[in-house]
Amino acid sequence: MSYRESLRLITSGDSTGKFMSYDPVSKKVTVLLKELSFANGVALSKNRDYILVAETSRHHIIRYWLQGPQARTFEVFAQVPGFPDNIKRSAKGEFWVGLNNSRTIPSSIDDIIAVRLDGQGRILERRHGQ
Repeated sequence: MSYRESLRLITSGDSTGKFMSYDPVSKKVTVLLKELSFANGVALSKNRDYILVAETSRHHIIRYWLQGPQARTFEVFAQVPGFPDNIKRSAKGEFWVGLNNSRTIPSSIDDIIAVRLDGQGRILERRHGQ
C-alpha cells in the first residue's frame, strides 16, 4: 500500500479492518475484532493474557483479552497523542508506540514521535523528534 493510499484510508473513516486468529490444526480463521479503523501494529503482553492492536485512525490502542475472566472481550487500552504506527513490547513488559503526524497543529519540529506505555495504558514517557 502506498503512502497516499494509507492517508486516504486514515482520513476516510474507513472501519472495515479485522483482527483474526488462525488455527493451523483445524485451518479455521476466527474474527476476534472487527470494524477497526486502520489497524497498524500488534503486540502480545508479556504474560500472554492480552494482545494490543494499534488503531491508527482513532488514535488509540485496543486491548483484546485472550485469557482470564475478561477473555474474548476488548477495551480501549490507551489514547495516544498522534497516529499510532506500530507497537512493540519491551523486555520489561511495557509497550513502545511509534507515532506519525501529530494530531495537533505542529508548533515546532519537536513533535512527539513515540510513547512508552505501562501495562495499564498510562503514558510513562514521550520521545520527541529533533
